[in-house]
Amino acid sequence: MKRTLIVFLLVNLMLSACAPVSAPTPTPAPSATPLPTATATPTSTPTTTATPRPTATVVKSTSLLSAPDNTWAETLTSLEAGAIVYPIAKYGDFIRVELISDKNITGFVPQAMLSNIPTSLPILDIGGIPWVAYTRDLEAHLTIHPDAMFSIGDNALIIDNSKHDYYNDSVTYLLQPLSGFRLTFQISTNNGQYGSIKLADNPNNDAPEWWKGIRRVDFGTSNGYLQIDLRDGIAENSATTFRLGIRDSQTVTVVFHDAQGREFSVYDQNGKEVRRIDVTKIRNLSLANGLFPERTVYIGRVVAPHSKLTIRSLSLEVVPEGKFTAKEPTLRELAEKAGISLGTEFGWWRMQDPRYYDLIFANYNTLILSEFSWKGFWRGRGDYDFETLDRIVDWAIRHGFRVRASHLVWGATEGDVLPDWLVQGNFSRDEYIQILKEHVTTVVTHYKGRVTEWSIANEAISRSAWKGSDFWMDKIGPEYIEWSFRWAREADPDGILIFNEFNNESPRDGETRRIVNNMYETVKRLKSKGVPIDVVGMQMHLLLKYSSPIPPKKQDVVDTMRKFGELGVRIFITEFDVDVHKVPGSQQERWKYQADLYRDMVEACLESGVCTSFATWGVSDSTSWITCQDKWCVNIPDADPLMFDKDFRPKPAYFAVRDVLLQKTKTP
Repeated sequence: MKRTLIVFLLVNLMLSACAPVSAPTPTPAPSATPLPTATATPTSTPTTTATPRPTATVVKSTSLLSAPDNTWAETLTSLEAGAIVYPIAKYGDFIRVELISDKNITGFVPQAMLSNIPTSLPILDIGGIPWVAYTRDLEAHLTIHPDAMFSIGDNALIIDNSKHDYYNDSVTYLLQPLSGFRLTFQISTNNGQYGSIKLADNPNNDAPEWWKGIRRVDFGTSNGYLQIDLRDGIAENSATTFRLGIRDSQTVTVVFHDAQGREFSVYDQNGKEVRRIDVTKIRNLSLANGLFPERTVYIGRVVAPHSKLTIRSLSLEVVPEGKFTAKEPTLRELAEKAGISLGTEFGWWRMQDPRYYDLIFANYNTLILSEFSWKGFWRGRGDYDFETLDRIVDWAIRHGFRVRASHLVWGATEGDVLPDWLVQGNFSRDEYIQILKEHVTTVVTHYKGRVTEWSIANEAISRSAWKGSDFWMDKIGPEYIEWSFRWAREADPDGILIFNEFNNESPRDGETRRIVNNMYETVKRLKSKGVPIDVVGMQMHLLLKYSSPIPPKKQDVVDTMRKFGELGVRIFITEFDVDVHKVPGSQQERWKYQADLYRDMVEACLESGVCTSFATWGVSDSTSWITCQDKWCVNIPDADPLMFDKDFRPKPAYFAVRDVLLQKTKTP
C-alpha cells in the first residue's frame, strides 16, 4: 500500500533577511588558551613492592570502553568474568581502570560489573574524561534530506543553491547535552558569498516572521574569512557579528562550555583559542539564559543565492553523562536470534528526529524503501534520480541494514506511483513491454549487490479484478508478471524476488478467498514454468477499510503460509499494521486487541516454518500512512496502527512482539 511522503518545507529567505549584518565592534577576546583535551590520570605498572596495587575483579562479562558511556563510547576490548583490572578513578556509574595484558589498556568499566572496588578512588571531573562522538550520525542527518541540491563528493557535503533566495534549513537536533559539546568543521563557498553552519534553539517556523523567538548562532564564511553571527529572536537580522580574522580554509573547533550555550570558544586548526564569547554579557543581545535555554540544539545551514557551500571534516562530540544504562535485548537482536528479519518502511527524512533514529537502530534490520515506486524517481525513459536513492541505500548498508525495494513493479494508477510521461504516453503494447524491461533491467542492475530484496508485480492478483487499477495489466496483460521476475533474475541472480499482495494471509471471506486461491494458482503455474519467485509477500494491513473486516485466525494463517510454502517459496509479512479505529472499547482495550493480533501473526510466522520476515509499515502512530492527513494518506487519526505511539513510546503491541521473540529464543 502507498503512503505519502511528508516533505520538509524549505524556508527561502530574502537576501536582506539572511545576509550577515555588521554590528558594533565587539570587545577584545581574552588571551588565547589551548584547546581543552581530556587529561589522562597518571598510572603506574604494578610492581613487587610491599604495598600491592589495588585490584578489582570483573564479575560479569562486559566491555572496556573508551569513555564512561555504554551507549556511544567505543569498545576497546572485551572483559571476561574473573578478569583482574586496576582501578584508577571514578566517574558517575563507571570506574576508570587499567588492564594489564600484552598491551596495557586504560578505559572505563561499569561499576556494577566489578567487585572489590577500592573505596578511596578519586573522582574524575569533566576535564579529565574523553568526550564521545555523537554517533547519531551527524553527516547522515545533514545529507539524507529531500532537497535534491545536496550531494557528497571528495568526503564533503555540498549544498548547491541555484535559487535567487537564501537557502536556510534546520535539519537535525541534539537532545540535552549534559554539560557541553563541540563541533568541528571546515566550510567554504565557491564565490566568496555567505554560507554558514547554524545552531538554533528552534527550527525555522513558517510564519512571515520566520526569525521570531529563535535564538541562533551562525559560524559562517564571507569573502574567504570566518565570522560568527548571533541572533536573539527579537529582530530579523543578526544583532552582533564577530569577524575572526582567519581564512575559511582552516578546520576550526567550537567548544560550548555549557549545555545552554551561554559561553563558547573557537579554536583554530592549531588548537589555539581565537575567540571566547559569553552571549549573556553582550549588551545588544537578549540572551540571558544562553542560546539553548532548553538544551535542545537544531543544526542547519545557510547558503547565499547562486552559491555552493562545502562542508568538510564535520564531527560532533559530547560530554559523557557517566550513566550506565542496563540494556535489554532489542527487537532486532531477538529477531535475528529467532531466525527472522524485522523490517519497516523507512522514512529517511524522519531521521532528523532522534526518537525515530533510535527506534530504527534498536528494532529493525531491514529498511524498506518505497521511493522505488515514486514517480519522481523515474523521471523519463532511461532517466532516474539515482543520486538521492544512492545516498539512502549506501547509508543503510554502511550501518548494517538490509535494503528492500518496494516496489520495483507496481501498476497502481492512483497516487504518485507511475510517472506522468508514462501514463500520458501513447505507446504500443510492444513499446510498453520494452519500457518495462528497460526499467527492471536498469534499476536492478544499478543496485545489484546493494538492494537485497525486490518487491515485484505488487498487488497484481487483487488489482486484476478491476480494469483500470493495474496499468501494466491493462497495457501488457498478465504476462508482465512472469517477464518482470525473469528480467529481475537476469539482472541480479542473487536478489530475493517477492510476489507481494494484500488480503492473501487467509481465506476468511469471499474476497480474501478469491485472492488466496488466485494467487496460489498463479504462483503454482509460474513456478512450474521456472519463473524465479522466491517469496510470497503478505501485506497484512489488518482491519483497514481496503482489507477484510474480519481479523485472521492464527491457525488459518499458518495453514495458508504452509500451503504456499509447498510450492517452493518462503513467506514474508511485508507491510503489517492494525487499524483500531472501529474496534470498540477504551484506548487501552483497543490497544490490547491490537497487541493480540500482533502476537498471533508473529507466532504464525514463526510456527509456519516457512516465514522468515516480519515488517511493519512504519514506526510510530504519528507517522503512519493511515493516520497522516496529506493528499494520499488514509487520514484516520485514531487508527493507532503501529507498535509505537504518537510520542514514539512502546505500546502493548511492541511488548507482545518482544515476548514472542523472547520465547522463541528460549525454545530449542
